[in-house]
Amino acid sequence: MNLTPGGIARTVGLWILILGAAGSSVIDFTQGNSVWGWFKVTVAIAVIIYEIGRYLTHGETISTKYKRFITAQPFWGYMSLLLFAIALAGLMLHLAVW
Repeated sequence: MNLTPGGIARTVGLWILILGAAGSSVIDFTQGNSVWGWFKVTVAIAVIIYEIGRYLTHGETISTKYKRFITAQPFWGYMSLLLFAIALAGLMLHLAVW
């Protein structure tokens, strides 16, 4: 981790992602919602496998790959992140008011 504001923010964001997903999965498994628990674990494992594969084959993480994309094309990089956030918010809304 770089001890810069950006490096600290990236690390904090990654830990929020990891702990939030893990906590959500634990709740699902312990409270009888194993279908969603397995779905979340499967997505997490797929991301980890892809991350390791990308690092072994290209010497960079998928985060580094995205940094290069967002640096080269800031409008499209940030637009993609915004649309992804909207999609996840839509999923949460869909599930919350079912």
